[in-house]
Amino acid sequence: MNTTTRWLLACAAAQGLSTPLLALGAMVVSRIAPEGGWGLVLLMPLFGALEGLLLAVFQGLAVGSLPKARWTRWTCAAFAVAWALGGATSFVEPSAAPSAGTTLALGLGAGAVVGLLVGAAQLRARPSLGRGWIVANLGAWAAALMAGAAFSLFIWGELGVGVLGLEAAKGVVSGLLVGAVTGPILRARLRAA
Repeated sequence: MNTTTRWLLACAAAQGLSTPLLALGAMVVSRIAPEGGWGLVLLMPLFGALEGLLLAVFQGLAVGSLPKARWTRWTCAAFAVAWALGGATSFVEPSAAPSAGTTLALGLGAGAVVGLLVGAAQLRARPSLGRGWIVANLGAWAAALMAGAAFSLFIWGELGVGVLGLEAAKGVVSGLLVGAVTGPILRARLRAA
């Protein structure tokens, strides 16, 4: 199996695992710290770090030449910051649910921010990836979070096995998008190094 395929599968597996876990976490957080409070902002980085940890571990397993400790540290930090920023938006959320178009636009924008943070952080861990790594991650995560937002429009109801299964599917789709965009660039950069 080549590097691109391993990377694609690693991203899909990590997001497929982390997304339902984070849905469970969001349920717990919503009971501990209601939206619009500092408790939410303070707890969100922990969930971001968990997502970053899972992604970095799976990516490190897929590509043995990554500097695993640095890669994990920087990826966790990027996701912790992204989730903190997401939690901070709870202070300005409207009282009514956003339209489908607004939800998709927010997913796209949030994904661009996540991609910028993750790309820059992982570039710190492995500078040989080059600045194109940031651009690739920006596009990949923007597409992934917009797809996730679209998926979320159809996920509703009490958190149970069915909803968790849909969350896992949403994560796999998001991970496939991230892996499909960033994998070929990673492979080319590793060959050039």
